[in-house]
Parts: sequence; structure tokens; C-alpha cells
Amino acid sequence: MAVTLPPNYLRSLSSLAEIMEREVLELLRLLKEHDKESPVILIQGSFTPQQRQEMIRKLEDMLEKNRSFFRELKAKQVVYTEKQLFEAKVTHLWTVLNDSLPAKTKGYGQLTKEQREWIDRQVGELLTLIKELGQE
Repeated sequence: MAVTLPPNYLRSLSSLAEIMEREVLELLRLLKEHDKESPVILIQGSFTPQQRQEMIRKLEDMLEKNRSFFRELKAKQVVYTEKQLFEAKVTHLWTVLNDSLPAKTKGYGQLTKEQREWIDRQVGELLTLIKELGQE
């Protein structure tokens, strides 16, 4: 049974459904790709295979329930272009990198000139690569 909702509620619940979709998919990815290692991040598996399978089952049920909820809302599907999502991530990375430069990080204590220059160089190289991505 479909319920007609005021536009503000419809927008709010549509946003909720989008957030649920993103977060549940991220949780599923985490549970299915645990113990993948990189030089920077290691996510150690901490669930038994049985716990993992049960959580995956519940998350898949939650994903289907959320999608059903969204269909019943008769809301418009959220549409993004790959470029929009890519540019948003690149902008976020630019901001995080820029904010980590010594000139922006005053509350962490004093650095020597050599330390500041090293951080500026390392972060600067990453910022250059990000800038190049943003120009694609």
C-alpha cells in the first residue's frame, strides 16, 4: 500500500534510502573483502566465518528492504554522473591534503625548517597529482 507523503518528507526519506544504500553496500564490501592489505591499511578479519555469513545475509536483507521502501515511496532515483562523483572525491582529497600542510597545522607543535620542507615536498607531490586528476 503506497502512502502519499508531503514533499519534504519524501525528500528526507529519499535521502535516507540513498544513505542506507551506500552504507550497507560499504559494509558488504568490508565483510567480503576483509584481510586485504596495502602498505597503508590492513583491515584484520575479526569475525568467524559463521558470523560473517550471518551479517552478510542480514545486510543483503536490509538492502532489499531499503530498495523496497524506496520503490514504495515512488521517489525519483538518484542519478549521478561518474564525473560528478569523481570530482567530488578529488576535491575532498585536495582539501585533506592542503589542510595537512605545515602552514595549516598550527596545533601540533613546532617543526624544524627541514621537517616543514619535507612535509611540504611530500604533500606537494600528492597535491600536484590531484591537480592533474582534476584537469582530466
